[in-house]
Amino acid sequence: MGRAIATLTAVLILALLAGGLTEATLAYGHGVGQDNFARPSSTTKPATSSTPKPTPVPATPTPTPAATPVPTPSAATATTNSFVHMREGMSTSTAIILNLNADSVVTLLSGGDSTWQEVEYDGYQGYVYTTYLSY
Repeated sequence: MGRAIATLTAVLILALLAGGLTEATLAYGHGVGQDNFARPSSTTKPATSSTPKPTPVPATPTPTPAATPVPTPSAATATTNSFVHMREGMSTSTAIILNLNADSVVTLLSGGDSTWQEVEYDGYQGYVYTTYLSY
C-alpha cells in the first residue's frame, strides 16, 4: 500500500512539473514577467499603433479619346441544334477538333458541300455535319 501511494505521489509531482514547464515554455521568448501572452487577462488591452496613416489623394481621371469603331463585315453564322463534333475534314473518319454543345454559334466559312459545312468557332476551323446546324 505504501508503495502505491509513493508511486501516485511521484506521478502527481511529475504532472504538476510538466504543467508548469509547459506554461513556462509558452511564456519563454515573450520576456520574463510578461505572462499575459500565455494567460491574457481581461484587463489587458492590445497595443495601438501611433503611426499616422497617409491621407489618400484622389486621382484626377485623364480623359481618353473614344476610339472610332471600324466597321467589320458581317459574317454569316449558324447555331448548333445539338451536341456535335467539329472535325478536320468532311468525314466522320477524320479527327475531332472540338466538341460543340447545343446553341453554340459558329461562323460559316466558304468550304463544304451539301452535307458538311466549314465553320469557325473560338479560333478553331473545321467541318460540322449540316444536319446539326440551324441557319
